[in-house]
Amino acid sequence: MKHAKGTTGIEPQVSLLAWDRTHCGPEGQAFYESDAVEVCKALRAGGLKVLFPADASRVDWRDGVFNFPSALHDGRSPEISAARTMAACRDMFARWRDEGCDVAVTITIGIRLGDQELWTSCAGRLGPVIRWLEHPASKLPGELSAMKKWCDRVQGALRELFPEVITAPGIEELSAIMRRSGALRFRRLFVGPGEWEQEKTERGTRILARPPPGEGKGIVEGGYRPTEVWEITRSECLHCGKEFIDCPCSSVEGGEKVTAGKIFCLAWGRPSSARP
Repeated sequence: MKHAKGTTGIEPQVSLLAWDRTHCGPEGQAFYESDAVEVCKALRAGGLKVLFPADASRVDWRDGVFNFPSALHDGRSPEISAARTMAACRDMFARWRDEGCDVAVTITIGIRLGDQELWTSCAGRLGPVIRWLEHPASKLPGELSAMKKWCDRVQGALRELFPEVITAPGIEELSAIMRRSGALRFRRLFVGPGEWEQEKTERGTRILARPPPGEGKGIVEGGYRPTEVWEITRSECLHCGKEFIDCPCSSVEGGEKVTAGKIFCLAWGRPSSARP
């Protein structure tokens, strides 16, 4: 990644980076997940400027997985802004947990310090991730000179909170969700062009799809099926009536009504375990 010049004197801001892309087409389409908007609303309410990725689609997944877009914090005291983003994610995850949802989540947070970037990433089920985000060691340091001490604190905190990690699966399992950048993101299997067809039945139309090479056994054993993934192009806040992505309201205050959307892609997913 090319590092931009340091901007430690400017207004604090958060840039969402849409590194996720579909596997359809020559380059795929960049996207970020719909529920990320809820976190961004909390950050805006606290005075942070939030920059959404250009030309990226807001996509509504309901497959029991949530990858929060990688968020780079810039400007004055970026470590404080990053801590606020972690807290906003933690609060949203806690609501999902209290609603009885069983969701696997990832969160990747970065800060810019001069001409360097420092990133941290975690993945897991709601309970363990919430516990980690509540721990002081999860917060990024504000100076590069503090890196070694911070890494030591992280190691100690992880052993304290999750002693089972000593005997946890090895690097082979971790590499399945680790990107080249080091970010942890749960992988999704997309149904590419030519891999599916529609079949009309008495109950309507159903989608028939062929699993990618080498993935058939996992798809069958995991109970996956081809599902439509929707892009939200316009939605209304049920509290104030304005465009939901731009208004200051939280979904807790009234919710969101999608008024315009389209099929974004087809993907292999499990309908169970999804959040509301």
